[in-house]
Amino acid sequence: MLEMGSRGSGKASPPQTEFAITLVVAVLFIDFFVLAEDPYSLGGSFLVAIAYVAAVVISLYHLRNLRAVTPFVVATLVVLALAWVIGGSGFPVGSATVSYTTTCTSYTNVTSGLVQSICGQQPHPGQDYPLAIAENFAVWAPLVGCILYTVPENGRLLGYVNLGKMIRGAIPAAVLMFPLLGVRSTDGFRSPVVGIGPIDPNVAFRECDSTTATSGCVFTNPSYLLADFIFWLATAMLVAVIIGEVYQAQSKRGQRKLEGRDPRAKWVAVFLAVLMIAGLTVVPPVLTQGGAIITSGSIFPFNSNDFIEIPFNSTHPSQLAGSFTSSVPVDVYLLNSAQFNSYDLSGNWFCPIAGISPLLSNVTQGKLDARTFTGSNQLVFCISFAYYPVGRITVQITSSIRIRE
Repeated sequence: MLEMGSRGSGKASPPQTEFAITLVVAVLFIDFFVLAEDPYSLGGSFLVAIAYVAAVVISLYHLRNLRAVTPFVVATLVVLALAWVIGGSGFPVGSATVSYTTTCTSYTNVTSGLVQSICGQQPHPGQDYPLAIAENFAVWAPLVGCILYTVPENGRLLGYVNLGKMIRGAIPAAVLMFPLLGVRSTDGFRSPVVGIGPIDPNVAFRECDSTTATSGCVFTNPSYLLADFIFWLATAMLVAVIIGEVYQAQSKRGQRKLEGRDPRAKWVAVFLAVLMIAGLTVVPPVLTQGGAIITSGSIFPFNSNDFIEIPFNSTHPSQLAGSFTSSVPVDVYLLNSAQFNSYDLSGNWFCPIAGISPLLSNVTQGKLDARTFTGSNQLVFCISFAYYPVGRITVQITSSIRIRE
């Protein structure tokens, strides 16, 4: 699986063929991952699980050489220590640091004479650090194993063998970086989306509507997620190239020539570093079109008995602008957090919203021009009860929705 056409048995596949197959499979997987990644559903989780299994297999394959076990364990412990410092009490597995004791009290039922017990759990005053370390080790080890496997071997860094090997290791590593480091949900439906990377996760992920979102319906911007994925892919490859260069420099120290060292490796490292820097500086403003909340061309589907919510924050009252089209007439509201919570919890998600004036009413297209609230804002699209039988509705953003000073 990892080394197609092994030399030990049968006829080896040409390196070009192995690389081509690896590249095709990688592109298909990235395509599915970017389109299906969803922190609220099993869609993204299924692909992450596939990547996790692949990472475990890759790690075990890397550890077939017993000399690789010690560097692997040490590297994983270093990564785990960093995650522990950043996440606190074990990240992402923090619950293991809290243990419970069960206490039972027996009593005799005066009516029946039976002896019965009442049991309850209470938090233990100590913390189970060994369990937390073990669980977090299991979480982070496959990522470390992938990166170590990705380290190029001696010879041509840009050769088919090394490139194919790097792709096979870096793809699952980048996928695992999403739930561990990149855009992710903190705790299921309606929980904050957090993470690091080129793209603001609150822009990359939007709930489609309030009802179907409980089953994982969210709006994901594929271009945003692809940019994040490329960033983590470049990160994994850069770390692997640096480790390879450091290892070769150390192992060849004192010799006149670093045999097998590819002089182009430093330029590959520079390219990957530039890609990462561009992802953190140039890509975000380009993709978000100068700070847009939702970019032009974004499409939001929702059911006729539901609504669309586009949440955003405003540090001070500003002007909201943008335009849209809708498949049926809709009302558009700008609500603060209290107004939205009252509307959302009411269960009556048709328009008009009692006591609140809409920005636009009964329109199939329109331009937004409204003053935002300080703090939490919700831009809501909903329809009148009269349009209940229409079924599926789509709202398309025709010019980016943005906040202007």
